[in-house]
Amino acid sequence: MEITEGRGLALARRPAPAVAGTQVAVDVAFCGICGSDLHMLGDEEFPVRSVLGHELAGVVAAVADGVRSVAVGDHVAVVPYESCGRCRYCAVGSENLCVDGGHFGSVLGVQRVGGLASTVVADEAALVRLPPGTTLEQGALAEPVAVARRAATKVTSATGDPVVVVGAGPIGVLVSLILRAEGFTDVTTVERNPARRDLASSLGVGTAEITTDAQLAELDAATFVDCTGAPVAVAAQVASVRRGGRVVLVGLGGPVSFDASDAILREVEIVGSAGYSRADFARAVELLASGALPTDDLITRVADVADAADAFADLRDPATHHIKVLLRHDPARGDHQR
Repeated sequence: MEITEGRGLALARRPAPAVAGTQVAVDVAFCGICGSDLHMLGDEEFPVRSVLGHELAGVVAAVADGVRSVAVGDHVAVVPYESCGRCRYCAVGSENLCVDGGHFGSVLGVQRVGGLASTVVADEAALVRLPPGTTLEQGALAEPVAVARRAATKVTSATGDPVVVVGAGPIGVLVSLILRAEGFTDVTTVERNPARRDLASSLGVGTAEITTDAQLAELDAATFVDCTGAPVAVAAQVASVRRGGRVVLVGLGGPVSFDASDAILREVEIVGSAGYSRADFARAVELLASGALPTDDLITRVADVADAADAFADLRDPATHHIKVLLRHDPARGDHQR
């Protein structure tokens, strides 16, 4: 499934990829649609040079001679970025910030062929074997769960202090669920879309109806976790968080304008959360395997890859109720456990 000249999606044939060194070919079973995929497909200026899809799980189809950690037939989730393993960031477990890779380098679904292709190639170091009993559908959630898990670790307030998660898309809902699983007792998710807000409530996420940024500014929060990237919303959070509080930025957005003097005098901390490390990804797979997350309810639609254009259009609808949509390559690879 490739991007067409008119920024649409169409099925195309490609030769089967070869593997060498420590590379592995993975037959993709499921690939999730991320909000960034919607942006990349719709923005002609975005530098997508390959096939979309960075949330994926599948079955190992072929291994090169140097591969030792996985074998043909293994079920795996795939870390979509490469990292050098040598720089100062990799040395401390922040591979997402790698100077030669990470989210700034070669990523499946951006610079390299991603999960909307039936087969992808990745280094064995990028593969995490799925534990017994974990489905391939769950494996395709590992990437967004890893994003949410890293964001949740940025929340440093006491577990009883109020935390407000802004945005009930996939990442916002997952952040809220993970915080609750880790003992935070006062977590509220705010969302303007009533369909998504209702769905988040049905998953056990505490929600609040917020329709304006002025209402957002009235909330009492020791920590805000912004999963929208909306500049005005971020500014409202910086302006209203408690003294000594923290605003965690997860959603990608544009320039934000706020009163720096006010933030300084109130000792507001503003921190970014960029993707995930390899350890975050491995922990995400553990969370999925543990049953701590309601994965069956988080996956609100499974569509065949041939219907990808319709699935993308569904998610672009401002009134969409979907949390996570998966695209399925081959029904025979999914809906079963190891």
